[in-house]
Amino acid sequence: MSAEASGAPAVFRQRVAAFLQWLQVERGLGSATLEAYRDDLTELERFLLGASLPLATERWSIEPLRRFIVNESERGLKPATLLRRLACLHGFCGFALREGWAQDDWAEHLVSPKLPLLLPHFLSRGEVEKLLEASAASPQPLRDRALVELLYGTGARAFEVTGLRLSGVDWERGFLKLRGKGDKERLAPIGDPALAALKRYLEEERPLLAARAQGRREEVFLGGYGRPLKRQGLYNMLQRLAATAGLAKKVHPHLLRHSCATHLLENGADLRVIQEILGHADVQTTERYTHVATARLRERFLEWHPRAGGTVSARKDSARKQS
Repeated sequence: MSAEASGAPAVFRQRVAAFLQWLQVERGLGSATLEAYRDDLTELERFLLGASLPLATERWSIEPLRRFIVNESERGLKPATLLRRLACLHGFCGFALREGWAQDDWAEHLVSPKLPLLLPHFLSRGEVEKLLEASAASPQPLRDRALVELLYGTGARAFEVTGLRLSGVDWERGFLKLRGKGDKERLAPIGDPALAALKRYLEEERPLLAARAQGRREEVFLGGYGRPLKRQGLYNMLQRLAATAGLAKKVHPHLLRHSCATHLLENGADLRVIQEILGHADVQTTERYTHVATARLRERFLEWHPRAGGTVSARKDSARKQS
């Protein structure tokens, strides 16, 4: 093995570390995104080494990067993961050019592969109600109802809810102060049912939970031992509620976020308003919910119009007879 080859992985990893530090300090990206980008570049390193392609960014060209993306696409990665790989490459190559580690921003020449449009899954309003009702059987019924109300009522992300602090509730104006992606703070409106559920939890149940642990906790939501509720605890709680409610779907915090956005759109909310509520940096991210609404509109049309070629239920019956 040549001296260059033996030292290349170490140099590459040093550059990756510098890139991630720059993203954290200068761009303010959160820990989850940084870890995802680290995984992306680890996969790139593994691919380049396995294909005997150069790790030194000074020797890169469009070809090894194109081969990497093609390889990742053929592996059957989820579209969102593949798009993140591309975004990571764009960022890393641009950083390498600015640092003088490359002669060109090779990722600029990469063409994004055609990806299928994946529509977000969501709960019906009836399913949300069943989830809320199931909280009554929980060991912490008031907390769990408040959590479901907030996740569905505000469209907040899991880490935004678990990170919510007591000072972040604006009772008078009806807003939550959430800390979102990139550690950016935003205000999310909250409706009366969610506010009422939150108030009851804070007054009746949270003091009992807080008494189980030493020290004052600023986080709104606490676990069974009085410590701040973790994201995994939130996931586990929703799974238990879904099982109690008899829901076949895999319920997770983002499913409630999707449900919030979809139901807002169905009730006539403006796309820009939904963007602000969800805290999307780009309205294109919000636009995918219009595809959900369109798909549901067609489904209803096929089900109810007498000249639409048969009802949904009739087609299902026909399919069952043929199988």
